[in-house]
Amino acid sequence: MKIIRNILILVFAVFAFEACKEEERFGISSSDKTVPEAPVIDSVRALHGGARIFYKPLTDIRVLQVVAEFTAANGQVFRTTASFFRDSLDVYGFADTVATTFYLYTESRAGVRSTGVPVTVTPKAPSIRLVHDKIRVGPGFNALYVEWINELQQTVNVFVDLDFRADGQQKSVRLVYSSNRDSVRQFVPDLNLLADEQVKMKISIGDVFGNITEPKDTFLYLLQDSQIAKDNWQLPFSGELVGGVPMMYGTWLEGSNEKLIDGIIDREDGMFNFCHTTDRGRIGMTHFDFPTNAMPVPTPNQWNLIIDLGAYYQLSRIITHQRHSMTAENPRGQLYRDENVGRYALWYLDEEAVDGEESVINGEVVKGSWVRITEHIIPVPIGIQPIEFPRLGLLGDEAYMYPVTPGYTPPVRWFRYEALANFDNNYSGVRNNCLSEVTLFGLGPIQR
Repeated sequence: MKIIRNILILVFAVFAFEACKEEERFGISSSDKTVPEAPVIDSVRALHGGARIFYKPLTDIRVLQVVAEFTAANGQVFRTTASFFRDSLDVYGFADTVATTFYLYTESRAGVRSTGVPVTVTPKAPSIRLVHDKIRVGPGFNALYVEWINELQQTVNVFVDLDFRADGQQKSVRLVYSSNRDSVRQFVPDLNLLADEQVKMKISIGDVFGNITEPKDTFLYLLQDSQIAKDNWQLPFSGELVGGVPMMYGTWLEGSNEKLIDGIIDREDGMFNFCHTTDRGRIGMTHFDFPTNAMPVPTPNQWNLIIDLGAYYQLSRIITHQRHSMTAENPRGQLYRDENVGRYALWYLDEEAVDGEESVINGEVVKGSWVRITEHIIPVPIGIQPIEFPRLGLLGDEAYMYPVTPGYTPPVRWFRYEALANFDNNYSGVRNNCLSEVTLFGLGPIQR
């Protein structure tokens, strides 16, 4: 106990001593016009787009801070400072990997500068150059994407100038994205180009210091698809197995399986155009009979919507719509929360698989094995008012079959939407009971 007490006394004494030193230093009058001592450089280390300057410890108590000052490419003067007690200073904002000279000096509390000390450094490649070298573009469906890697995670501005012909008119559009994330993919949707029209692009990278890279010129043609008509779609009965997987039960309370493919989006109070699984959507397993009130509840509530497309299509993307169930007092309703599906997986039936399971659906023998396409999480809109949710709900959530490299599935007839979780608990909640509409896009019908 005595040892601990002595240690505490020692710590207190050190703090008191340092506080007295600081009080003495700050007690110097702000009217003192004496020129403070200049910094003495120890060494300089090149950084990406900058430098780290090491200098000897300061002894002049008049000094408030050490200052580095340089003029950026846009003519603006930038200052970087470090306190009296530091022995190094980082400077950023250089646009190239050429020898660059700037000045380091001290500044007193009265604002008096010391003599400037020149510092010369050849920086490593700045973040804008690294991003410029790794940025790429790719085609989407009636869209394109721009993606880049930002290893240093410094804030960069990406300028994308588009030039294209759409709706019979030549259009020029500038897009600006700002980010410090390590990797970014940004989609540009709804360009409405014809199949043989190309998009010309110029891409430049800028930083907060006004530096900007030379434009990178490129062009591309967009991928084409169209909405698949639902006229010939058919659904198996609840509990029927296709490829060994049971069709969902979504006809609880106000819901119905058929409402998922009727082209009508649930968007007002009392409309009731959605499916409702009431925790029992996953059925057809050997230990479950057809749903009854006494039936045990499966956990988690992962259910499968299986669709016979009526013909073969190469699928490209999907748009899903949630249950809205709004009221005048609650315009958001259940959108992006509650019982709606927030995470799902997409599958197609490989009818040529040698180990496929066989079943009879609507009098036809169906045999195959399911192939997983992708898994998708529906992002929750951030920073918007409740009144804005209905517009987003009406637009629906779009997902690509192959989001990394957009493309098409093989020709398929049987498609499966697997509901995995709702929006709760980081997309792991099991009350994913509701969905309003499923719409598919692709190429076809295709002869096999």
